Amino acid sequence: MPKDIVITRNVALNDTATSGATSQVGEPSVASNGSRLFVTGNWYASRSTDNGGSFTYVDPYNTTPSAAGGFCCDQLTLYDPRRRIWIWILQYIKTSSGSNVFRIAISRDGSFPANSWYWWDIAPTTLNRDWDDVWFDYPDAAMSAGNLYVTFNVFNNASQWQRAVVMRFPLDTLASGGSLGFGWWSTTNNGSLRLTQQANPTGNMYFGSHNSGSQMRLFYWPDGSNNISNWNINVNSWSGAISSTAPNAVDWLGRCDSRITGASLGGGRITFMWTAGAGNNRPHAYCRVVRINEGTKAVIDQPDLWSNQRAWAYPAICYNSSGTLGMTSFYGGAGRNPGHVVGAYDSGSGNWVTRYSRLGSDSPNLPKWGDYLNCRADVPSTGSWVASGYTQEGGETRNEILPRVVRFGYVDTMPVRRVINNFGYDAGGWRVDKHPRMLADTTGDGMDDVVGFGNAGVYVSRATGNGNFAAPVRVVDNFGYNAGGWREGMHPRMMADTNGDGRADIVGFGNAGVYVSRANSNGTFGAVTRVVNNFGYNAGGWRVDKHPRMMADTNGDGRADIVGFGNAGVYVSRAGSGGSYGAVTRVVDNFGYTAGGWRVDKHPRIMADTTGDGRADIVGFGNAGVYVSVAQSDGSYAAPVRVVNNFGYDAGGWRVDRHPRFMADVTGDGRADIVGFGNAGVYVSLAQSNGTFSNPIFGVANFGYNAGGWRVGMHPRFLADTTGDGRADIVGFGNAGVYVSTSRGDGTFNNPVRVVDNFGYNAGGWRVEKHPRFLADITGNNKSDIVGFGNAGVYVALFS
Repeated sequence: MPKDIVITRNVALNDTATSGATSQVGEPSVASNGSRLFVTGNWYASRSTDNGGSFTYVDPYNTTPSAAGGFCCDQLTLYDPRRRIWIWILQYIKTSSGSNVFRIAISRDGSFPANSWYWWDIAPTTLNRDWDDVWFDYPDAAMSAGNLYVTFNVFNNASQWQRAVVMRFPLDTLASGGSLGFGWWSTTNNGSLRLTQQANPTGNMYFGSHNSGSQMRLFYWPDGSNNISNWNINVNSWSGAISSTAPNAVDWLGRCDSRITGASLGGGRITFMWTAGAGNNRPHAYCRVVRINEGTKAVIDQPDLWSNQRAWAYPAICYNSSGTLGMTSFYGGAGRNPGHVVGAYDSGSGNWVTRYSRLGSDSPNLPKWGDYLNCRADVPSTGSWVASGYTQEGGETRNEILPRVVRFGYVDTMPVRRVINNFGYDAGGWRVDKHPRMLADTTGDGMDDVVGFGNAGVYVSRATGNGNFAAPVRVVDNFGYNAGGWREGMHPRMMADTNGDGRADIVGFGNAGVYVSRANSNGTFGAVTRVVNNFGYNAGGWRVDKHPRMMADTNGDGRADIVGFGNAGVYVSRAGSGGSYGAVTRVVDNFGYTAGGWRVDKHPRIMADTTGDGRADIVGFGNAGVYVSVAQSDGSYAAPVRVVNNFGYDAGGWRVDRHPRFMADVTGDGRADIVGFGNAGVYVSLAQSNGTFSNPIFGVANFGYNAGGWRVGMHPRFLADTTGDGRADIVGFGNAGVYVSTSRGDGTFNNPVRVVDNFGYNAGGWRVEKHPRFLADITGNNKSDIVGFGNAGVYVALFS
């Protein structure tokens, strides 16, 4: 079996990050030092100082002074971890004389202020004073141990190709800002020279180009030498006639050609990759791959990336520090919009393992795409990559291009750490049937804390960053098994922000009503107050096995309201601005024990925003399907509507003890979708902008009662965003560990990947009746991490 890869970071750059200066010929490039990112496109640049949590636009036109005919396009960016410098290459428009310049800009400051950049401009006349009527275009750049190599094609004033040049700049001089001397070489025989990216830079730099449709030329320019060697390498023949029809009937590869777009050196292997046209038993455009032995210059193999179904195009490649080849590419056509895909080559099996970062919602309205993507070995990681990409989202013009930065790696499984020696079956004597435990942000710092309802009260262990936690503190002498006589079978307890201050408060449904203890700004909790004389075991006769109760913002004011599914329907008590709660009101005469005959053991009920208006709607999985009552702007609820004739007790034969059902936004559009774990796998019904839902689609053939043998009593399953892209992924705690199936953005999911060899029924001996497990963001990076309450305490595995 080939190894699996997992996407650990998947970030989209919106118009704020790019100033809307996107293009269908996107040409995105990315540089990373592990915590900071610098990204460029054809006409924009953007920086992130928080690992992609947010991006700030950097103006390539004005951040450094204009040159030649003004800024043009075709930017590249790199990071040199040895010298800790950021490299930014910009191309400028030719002047009326027919010449231009390119700029090498350097910053030593990872915050990228405008005044941190210094630069050198290189014109064709810098190389040869007679080249005063030619101009540079189509750059590439890569680093060896000691030098930055840059290549360009050279064109005359009539835009006719003249030659290709490769230049070599000392990295030490670039880092120091000294007088820049450099070497260069040119050829009139080969164009579009592609340099080899290196994770562990050596003193060797290789680059390549085509001689013909069955032969390429390999060049070698080592550090410390002025001599350039070359070899002709015979390869399997290929066609340069490239096309692929998108769903809108546009040939999205209409301007694609077979220039080499990917090259990398690693582990004694030189690898090149490019787009080829259909042929040679390949029914669609595909990616030609040639791996060459560095020592002998003999072809090792040619493991093309191709599909019987649709086209692959515009690949970029890079070896990581472990010597494994990663890739980024586009995939689409034949009825599917172009999507961005990352992957890796498993040399053991001879297979490419790929994952969608995003399937585009649309296709371009013009026959152009490309021209290149970017793949880098991620630093300081040894086994992962960072890549650029983009998709067409919400329209067909260049204005609807959404650039992406994607971190991904082989699954060697994430490390598991015990972070708290408490809250466990043995560590503290915590029991599922006595002591609820959960994760919630009690301080408003964006990191979820551990909260446990123990015997003597409520204990909190606050997140301190990087997945660590402070020692547990008892914050309230109530809500406990002994402190107040609270019981799991009688008194639901939860955490919710009841006053809109961003901090989760303690909420308990007791005998006499609902009690709240509010989180203070100093980390303490306020006095326990009964806010409503209802929803309680005695106050209203509410029962856990009959009457679900929850907290949800029903009016969009940022405060969690009390919602109860009673006998006669759904009741709401709204949170007031001063911390009080309003009168209990029946908002819907349905979804109740008597009103509709709803049963806890048959009919799950959930509060979720299905329309994207910020108000939680009522969702019920009934006998005949899924019913929704939409929250109105005036605080009322619309009459229930059956939105899907599936996911129900009779409609599909769904059972609470076999088929978990959730509401989660799997597309990133802000609307909660229906997700059900059925017999054959996971099914999804997507929320539409008009309030309706799509017919169920098959999301992934796993995580089901028959598809994988998943059981409610053994294998918890969740929906959570593990990559930070705003889309909920599937997370399942299986027998052998934790499996993740990342969202493709269209309601389908990538195949499951085992990310942790722990937290499972066999992998660690975790049991539903002993060991609660959750997904929660405990680091504040907008990605849900794995948290488990084991025998010896609390264990975590981070999606970094």
